[in-house]
Amino acid sequence: MAQQVIARLTPLGDSSQYQLGGARILNRNLLDLGFWGNERVVSTELTQSLGALFHFLFFKNIILINIGFQAIAFAGIVIFLRAVPPHLRVWLAALLMFPSFSIWSSVAGKEAIIVYLVGTLAALVMRMFRGPTRIRPMEFLAAILIYFFKIQYMPALVFIIAGTWIAGHVRQKTFVIMLGSVVSLVPLYFLRNTLDTMAFGIIPHFSGVGRTTRPPFWVEKFDVFWKAPEGMYQAFFGPTLAESSFGILTFASFAESALMLLILSTVLIWHLPKVPAAMLVMAGTTIFWVLFANYPLGIQNPGSAIRYRTGYEIIIFLAIFALLSRDSYSVWRRSRTNTDGESQNPVPETEPRDQEKTARENVISPSP
Repeated sequence: MAQQVIARLTPLGDSSQYQLGGARILNRNLLDLGFWGNERVVSTELTQSLGALFHFLFFKNIILINIGFQAIAFAGIVIFLRAVPPHLRVWLAALLMFPSFSIWSSVAGKEAIIVYLVGTLAALVMRMFRGPTRIRPMEFLAAILIYFFKIQYMPALVFIIAGTWIAGHVRQKTFVIMLGSVVSLVPLYFLRNTLDTMAFGIIPHFSGVGRTTRPPFWVEKFDVFWKAPEGMYQAFFGPTLAESSFGILTFASFAESALMLLILSTVLIWHLPKVPAAMLVMAGTTIFWVLFANYPLGIQNPGSAIRYRTGYEIIIFLAIFALLSRDSYSVWRRSRTNTDGESQNPVPETEPRDQEKTARENVISPSP
């Protein structure tokens, strides 16, 4: 649908760059590029190489090339959904079927790869909540690739993965998580000038691009911090009410964002009265880092905001649906290793009500 319908109404970014097979497989020696300062070049080279491979395998058929990328994103979604508790899968699957996410994760581009990587790492977090686990080779590779594809995701992912692991081995979980949250914010002070310069450097990339491009969001020094609350919200939501009248796609994006925000707000309000402080801090810090690190790229253009949101939606859903769930916290406390060295078995992927039902059946019908 994205290729046949949406592409006639609006450009699909740089998808054609990856569909036409313009790059040879591994066109450059990636090791020569280095690991610092060339993340975007490396990710582009890798995506072009994958597009070139699909271009060859699928006989230059653009639809099949898109399906190849879509399959990668779908695999990441399945990995994530299989890791979450069964009673959350329907809700999360429904949110991941929203139009904008479906479109941008189903065309040739980096978004499909990012969805797979984020889904893989989000599944790792859920496994860590159920009990002691090892990092699998694919999860280790996903962490490395995220550095190249979306380095701005690293603060949130490092915080949630490291925080879950460390707090799972101590009794004072709330203190450890709160301390980790504060420590994670310290680099913002020391890097304030660098981040301010980087934010202003983004503005020229959006100058004169499309009629929905907004005026420069930052005017004064350190506006990237002072205007962060407004920018984080708008970069996640996308079009404003006034911008929704620009066209059918802009209106559809506005309506979709409004519905998504309504669902997320309802779930948040439902969980807040009973969520433990440790989980509230962990979820809040994770959401902050995702939104703060990504808002400079989405605040200047609502279309870009919707596209870039595709990559980090799974992290937001993980934080609100899973981390803010008291059930997740209860499972986490039961499954982790005690400080006295006694190890407990991982909790299986069943709901508490299913476990209680099984226990009652065992009492009523004992084994001979």
